[in-house]
Amino acid sequence: MAGTHSLDLRVTRKQGINLVRLIGELDLATAPQLRAGLHDLSGPFLLDCEQLTFLDASGLRSLMRQHSRIIL
Repeated sequence: MAGTHSLDLRVTRKQGINLVRLIGELDLATAPQLRAGLHDLSGPFLLDCEQLTFLDASGLRSLMRQHSRIIL
């Protein structure tokens, strides 16, 4: 359904590491929001995807493009 896609990025910084909490849907409609939000961060980050309710190939592709910056 159009207009129902929502992604909230909540960023906290602790001991020099950004923790990025993703809440909602990560899909074709919200992937640009994720890219923009991660682009503005400096340095490595941890992703918390526990509160994602949906993830499609577009969202996964956006995450994979940031792989070198993600702390595993």
